[in-house]
Amino acid sequence: MNSNELIMKEAFDVLTVVSPSCCGDEPKDQDRARWFPATHVACVADGVTSSAHSEKAAELVCNLSPILFSGTPSERLGAISAVLTTQRIEAQKSPIDLPSDTVDSMKSILLEAVKVRLAQSFQTTFVATCITQADDELAIDICACGDSGFFAFSPDGDLLSTYPDFDKPLGDNPSNNHRMMSFSPGDELLVKIVERVSERPDLQNQLSISSQTAHNWLVCRPLDHCGKRTGITNKCVDKMFNIALNEELVAPRHLIGVTPNNIRKGYCALPYSSLIKQTAKTPSQTIFDDKGAVTAVLPDHYPKRWTYRQERFAKNTNFILCSDGLYEAFRNPNELWEWLYDNESSLADIQLRKQILRELHERRDRAKGDDDISFVWIKENLLHKEQTNEYSTG
Repeated sequence: MNSNELIMKEAFDVLTVVSPSCCGDEPKDQDRARWFPATHVACVADGVTSSAHSEKAAELVCNLSPILFSGTPSERLGAISAVLTTQRIEAQKSPIDLPSDTVDSMKSILLEAVKVRLAQSFQTTFVATCITQADDELAIDICACGDSGFFAFSPDGDLLSTYPDFDKPLGDNPSNNHRMMSFSPGDELLVKIVERVSERPDLQNQLSISSQTAHNWLVCRPLDHCGKRTGITNKCVDKMFNIALNEELVAPRHLIGVTPNNIRKGYCALPYSSLIKQTAKTPSQTIFDDKGAVTAVLPDHYPKRWTYRQERFAKNTNFILCSDGLYEAFRNPNELWEWLYDNESSLADIQLRKQILRELHERRDRAKGDDDISFVWIKENLLHKEQTNEYSTG
């Protein structure tokens, strides 16, 4: 292999799966998923079952998803929503052909029913990400609308981040009489590093951090705001912290830019990230519970109900973008990760994948009814890392 081939090797291993429902009397095929290797953009779109032409909406959103990250996200998402709305208007203006044997007394009723359905056509949920490589971390932009899911896992299966927020409180919020401050996207806090989480078994248990990865988490004590890190102006974010000045925070060390060997218990700036964990927060569990009756969809819920945020992760993080058809086959993210981990080699084989997915469809059908299952699984390409290092050392 020559040096040019080494440089061109893809930096990520990516598995893209779209599996239409196969159980029940009404087959579906309304999910779409894509990975764009040139721009490191991934998208999963889940067309709404009750919406006419929703598979076309999902296809369109996936195909156009890279533009979300090449300009102002709100403006780009507005443009995509406008295209969907235009498609809906065109569908409404198109001639409606009824079966030739339709009796006259039923024609007006059927025509009205079709018009009502077309008025809600071209609806889809979606989640999209753009990955930017830095020296020792990955910067992730996430844009989403509705109940399509995003999950970030460490290589050992620790859940780092999710969209939507699936946390369910286990009890009442504890009273806190100390002064509170907000911590939202773009903020930086001045914090003091107290210790590694590996030195705190109590926090490992409370926050469900595995002993294998505890050295990658730091206990920090917030002192004050120290300004804005980025020019984020979009207010459509889904997570903000309210922090007491006396409470401890737990943050992944890559956010602060320290390695296990050079951690100093000094003062540093901590940028906002939804990966940060609050130790004083009411204990919660992450479960895939029943959703509400109304799910946000494009184009109808733009511009008010959508999410955009930026995160930073270690390079060995696993990212999963998926439709609710995948995650609702499990009770919680741990089960989802275990299924992915146990079936990784089978999912990579086209023939074995069919059987694995068939079993998952049947499992979902028994629990909540079958649905389309689609996902994009992105992780670091270790072969690329080894080859790049070999090349760079000459």
